[in-house]
Amino acid sequence: MDRRSQARFFHPTGLTTGRPGKAILLAVLCFAAAHSSRAEDLIPAGPIRVEPATVNLNHPRRPHSLVVTSNTADGRAIDLTAQAAFASSNTAVARVTPLGWIEPLATGETDLTVTAAGQTSTVHVNVKLPSAVPLYSFRHDVMPALSKGGCNAGACHGYSLGKNGFKLSLRGADAAADYLSLSDEFFERRINRHNPPASLLLAKPLGDVPHKGGVRFEHGSLLDDLLLGWIGDGAPDDVADPVQIESVRIYPTSVVIGPGQQHQLQLIARYSDGSERDVTRLGIYTANTERVAAVDDEGLVTTRELGETAVVARFERIFATANFIVLEPRPDFEPTPVPTENVIDRHVVAKLNDLKIRPSGKTDDAHFLRRVFIDLIGVQPKADELLAFLAEPAPDKRARAIDQLFLRPEFVDRWSLKWGDLLQNSRTNLNDPATYAFREWIRVAVATNMPLDEFVRTILTSRGGTFDDPASAYFAISKDTDDTLQRATQVFCGVRMLCAKCHPHPFENWTQTDYYGLHSFFNQLGVKADQRLVGVPNAKTLVVNLAAGYSVNPRTGKVQPPRFLGGAEPPIAANVDRRAAYAHWLTSAENPFFARSMANRIWSYFFNRGIIDPVDDLRTTNPPINPALLDALLEGAVVRRPRTKDGHPRVAIWGIQEAALQQVDLAVLGGLVEGVWPAVPEPGPWLSRP
Repeated sequence: MDRRSQARFFHPTGLTTGRPGKAILLAVLCFAAAHSSRAEDLIPAGPIRVEPATVNLNHPRRPHSLVVTSNTADGRAIDLTAQAAFASSNTAVARVTPLGWIEPLATGETDLTVTAAGQTSTVHVNVKLPSAVPLYSFRHDVMPALSKGGCNAGACHGYSLGKNGFKLSLRGADAAADYLSLSDEFFERRINRHNPPASLLLAKPLGDVPHKGGVRFEHGSLLDDLLLGWIGDGAPDDVADPVQIESVRIYPTSVVIGPGQQHQLQLIARYSDGSERDVTRLGIYTANTERVAAVDDEGLVTTRELGETAVVARFERIFATANFIVLEPRPDFEPTPVPTENVIDRHVVAKLNDLKIRPSGKTDDAHFLRRVFIDLIGVQPKADELLAFLAEPAPDKRARAIDQLFLRPEFVDRWSLKWGDLLQNSRTNLNDPATYAFREWIRVAVATNMPLDEFVRTILTSRGGTFDDPASAYFAISKDTDDTLQRATQVFCGVRMLCAKCHPHPFENWTQTDYYGLHSFFNQLGVKADQRLVGVPNAKTLVVNLAAGYSVNPRTGKVQPPRFLGGAEPPIAANVDRRAAYAHWLTSAENPFFARSMANRIWSYFFNRGIIDPVDDLRTTNPPINPALLDALLEGAVVRRPRTKDGHPRVAIWGIQEAALQQVDLAVLGGLVEGVWPAVPEPGPWLSRP
């Protein structure tokens, strides 16, 4: 019997939801027996840890979970929660279930004793309950329940047209509209305040009446209790409650674990009034790579194959991720000494040590020269260049070879072509002279090593026709304002905003408010035919209408002031070009996306994929494969003013660029190296980029 089955008997509010009495005891015994052999195989080699060490409870219906863990001798995690014994020193204040859920009973304090693997730990519990039992909350109880049950998903009633006459906002984006749909629409047919159990809101997802969506939850489940309690309290409207969720955190954030093991997650929501709530049972969980691990509805992760994956948790449109590395024991593995002279090598080697992979040695001179030629200038070295390099005895010849490549015209050709591709410079949307003018402007920027912030600001604030300002071709390429903002955020921030045009983004906390806030930075722009070039196809000039108002959010029907990605709405005077404020913010240290996106993209040009991949899909639910490495790249990009050539010499001479990458045992790697080294095309000896 797994932990999900056990949860059917133990409800986090303390109510039994399955068979009462002896059946509950039998379930516990079966669960312990099912896991006992696995626990014996994984013997804790260190102290047990209980999360959290202190618990504060302030709501009679909101318990808090405990997660008990330890580690094996080789550092892999063990979840001992299912084997732990819990006892409260004052059961009048709080009690604890066999699964480690602490239930508040009365105001006061108590200590919980947690015993596992022959060790004991203590958790202090503070309970401060209100004098009156709080009513059930639509915003904080019903909305999460609808999300957890999948009722407001895109495939169900969150669909843009709803289902069978019943529409909810997608993933709970509009609580006010959802309250009206449930409480008032069709003469209040969906809730029955006089006989709450007969409400369609309950009868359909419980399967008591026909429901095309099937059974969504069971009688006596947490979701049933929340919806039934809200209707029983008279369906109160607290949509305008000023207390809002601010963040969620997940525990643990990083786990190294063996295959075939289980580990419980814990999800905690923090609100604007400083309070916290355990929302583990209300979270929505997915694993990015399901061949590595799976996660159930209650946050229990079961590992499968060797590898690494992020497990994503969502609560009320706020996301958190936990990283799982699944490894077999390798008692013969000796960690590689972490280099101190090179910050990039330091983080790459540290990651390889985590994965228990030995890095290859440095490649020979011939392979190195071929690699940097292809990476930096896009051609192979000629025979005489290779022979001269091999004959050179100087110890710094590799660094000098790279410096010389930067002076070659092929470098400008290669990297201006990459920027031209990113900026979509082509004759499809521009006439030939405009395409060539924009290309030459990019070439000059790369050749003169223009500062990257100046490069981007010049593009985003350009005016006139391409003969007046070649960078204005960037806007002439766009089909409309939507295309402009989507291109700008995807190229310069690495963020995809298309979904947020019509509905909340499914994998990030972007909404239509964010989208149309960006839209207002660019809606002053227009493109018209250049009258100086009558008869020339695609001859365009950029027009700025300073008097244009803000964009309108189609969901609310209200104008949306300019809004930076992340929420801030800057004060901007009337009748000024709003792009200037956006361009300044975009390239400033206040913007967390620009430097991160650029560093990640440059890395991908050398190593086949980004530290975050795809490189134009930066989001909480797509975390970096090596966060410390990306942070190191960012530190260099933010502290100094990067230029269009910056990043290339450092990447090219890092030890990882010099690694031999030969004869790596794929059976040992087991797919663990995704994102650390280039992708492996086929099984067999790995001879990557010789």
